[in-house]
Amino acid sequence: MFTFQTEGESQWSFPNLDVKPVSYGCEAAKFDLSLTLSEKKDHLIGLFNYNTDLFSAETMERFVTHF
Repeated sequence: MFTFQTEGESQWSFPNLDVKPVSYGCEAAKFDLSLTLSEKKDHLIGLFNYNTDLFSAETMERFVTHF
């Protein structure tokens, strides 16, 4: 699975309410391997999510060096 997001960061504003983005982890891979790229101002941020029954951390680290 490949996802490319270009929406950028949005700022929410509500009276008397402080809103901040929250990072969260994903516990289970929905696909064998997925790559999500997000466009942030002048660079891209990439995130791999993978099935640990199929890929080891070392394999994924090696895989990332190809990009």
